[in-house]
Amino acid sequence: MDELQVDIIGPGAMGLHCALALPARCQVTLRHPDYREGTTEISDDTGRRRQVRTRPLNDPSRIAAALVTTKAGRVASAVQTVLPALDAEAEILLLHNGLGPQDQAADCMSPGQRLYVGITTEGALREGPGVIRHTGRGSTLAGPWRTPVTPGPLIEALCQSSLQAHWEPDPSQVRFAVWRKLIINCAINPLTALHNLPNGGLLTDTYRPAWVALTQLACQVARAEGIRIDVPEMLEQVETVMRATARNYSSMQQDVQHGRETEAPQILGELIRRGRQHSIDMQPLEELVSRVVNSGH
Repeated sequence: MDELQVDIIGPGAMGLHCALALPARCQVTLRHPDYREGTTEISDDTGRRRQVRTRPLNDPSRIAAALVTTKAGRVASAVQTVLPALDAEAEILLLHNGLGPQDQAADCMSPGQRLYVGITTEGALREGPGVIRHTGRGSTLAGPWRTPVTPGPLIEALCQSSLQAHWEPDPSQVRFAVWRKLIINCAINPLTALHNLPNGGLLTDTYRPAWVALTQLACQVARAEGIRIDVPEMLEQVETVMRATARNYSSMQQDVQHGRETEAPQILGELIRRGRQHSIDMQPLEELVSRVVNSGH
């Protein structure tokens, strides 16, 4: 098969995990505002190693295919920065939590360029520069955001990767999957961050009322947005994820513990904004986001 150049924008834990997962025929470049032109080796705890290029985010070298794995609040600005380097038929896959950046990215891309949105339950933690720990095997879905498109070489490579990504051709099903992941994040991430718990720590009677209420609130917003979410099924799904990832720590918990900026305002802020538009009382979630943000200072 033909060699494929793949640029990864946002080389955090998930970005490095994706880089290691891609087939050997892919030539990987990591882009970050602080990087210089060069090469480096990345690796993980399973023994995987890969030589990759490094470039500044605004490097003018052409981009044919890119994975955007930055935090939600930086997706739009990252896409704007690389726009001048995108080929006329470039493929971009957004792989982040939350809602909002998908439409922002779609609005600034040209008609011939393909925007995909991905959802993954894979887990990874950064152990050091260029080194990650694979914390959980999961599933990965990718598909078009607004209108159906024919998948290109980037999707083919992802489906052949160790991520074993699944192509979903229906944009409405992609949106449903994004909402489902958002609801799970809403139920788990802020509470684990606030109380310094692994995901399984929320399974006790102490925290159950809180995550149940958050799940129900997020489902209410989703249904108001026209997403056909079954609340009892979603509650069961949240609990299943907690049990399956009981020893894992959410990215939001890790950010708080390491004094980093959290994604709470970006991931949950969009949910709050949409809830308000439908006259839903979002105060419980607003207060929780405020407490999470303040706990990181």
